Amino acid sequence: SLIEINPVSGAQRTIAGRHWREVLDFSWLPDGSGILLAAMERTGANIQLWVTEYPSGKVRRISNDLSDYLSVAVASDAQKLASVQRNMSSDLWVGPANAPDKAQQVTTGRLDGMNGGVTFGADDQLVYIGNHSQNWDLFTSNVDGGNTRQLTFDGVYHGSPTVCDHRRAVVYSSETGGSSLWKLDPQTGSASQIPHTDGGMMPSCGTVGGTIFYWGQPKGGSSYIFTVPFSGDTPKRFSDRVAISPPFLSFDEKHLLFATPLKNGLIGGAVLAAEDGKLEGEILVPTTFDLSVSTLCWMPDNRSVAYPDLRSGVPNLWSQQVLGTGPQKQLTHFSSGKVWGCAFSGDGKYIAVSHGSRQSDAVMFTTSKDAR
Repeated sequence: SLIEINPVSGAQRTIAGRHWREVLDFSWLPDGSGILLAAMERTGANIQLWVTEYPSGKVRRISNDLSDYLSVAVASDAQKLASVQRNMSSDLWVGPANAPDKAQQVTTGRLDGMNGGVTFGADDQLVYIGNHSQNWDLFTSNVDGGNTRQLTFDGVYHGSPTVCDHRRAVVYSSETGGSSLWKLDPQTGSASQIPHTDGGMMPSCGTVGGTIFYWGQPKGGSSYIFTVPFSGDTPKRFSDRVAISPPFLSFDEKHLLFATPLKNGLIGGAVLAAEDGKLEGEILVPTTFDLSVSTLCWMPDNRSVAYPDLRSGVPNLWSQQVLGTGPQKQLTHFSSGKVWGCAFSGDGKYIAVSHGSRQSDAVMFTTSKDAR
């Protein structure tokens, strides 16, 4: 929400009007009659331009489209306003795991698999997030994109799906009453919250073991990796290392990788034994790693990972060994666009890549009624 502060006394009060999911930028109108905002109304909605009238708090919408607007600037006569307009897309591509360059586009949703939101379920079914109707929901489909089915309809946020319990359940992050972990039976659609995971997000779990690893932050503290049994119990901190990325569990469920500050002051990846948290190795993050997505995926050999990299001038997947040594290899050769995430199937047959674009432009609204 917006807070008004008296610059002399320091007294604060909440400005009348609605609460927002997120406010990216705001500016007073020149005559002080209102505040122009670039704000998200709710999770899954686009970031739009609004005016909150002052002091009444009445809200009026300026933009109304499928773009995001990230900033606001208003001319001194309030006849024009400028903003940065962003448009993103993501579709799923699937191909043979040993030949990622042969992947073909299999979905045409607007934002399928964004930011690592894709994995494989039972019988090599794709499980992914998509924003098809102003909400991040879970979907499943065949590897060729056929037999697409929406799994969630509750109108809340769903993110970072991982498949657990012998591929019979999908565990994901949700923001119902705050961030926490939930599990879903994809056959019945029944969902339930995993107890005591308040503040948890971006889970990772194996198909056989009964442990869920997730990224969490105690109130007022640093972020760490925690574990909780799939059946539900009190979560435990997995490691004393500060985590600045979610956890990534290898296919054989023996190794866990996450980003953390290293002793030399650089940011790197720590590989820990999933069973007892003992350090198995450390890797440096390549300077060309695409930090705008901060995602990676284990490869079927359980010794290497694939990640989006910019060294070719365009985001593409590269592989790197994290246990042992070996050459880095370019796996895809996209000539344009953005790699949002990846996943290999448990049987080592397929790779899924969420690939799309992100474009930004400066735009100007010139109709006087839009800015006043």
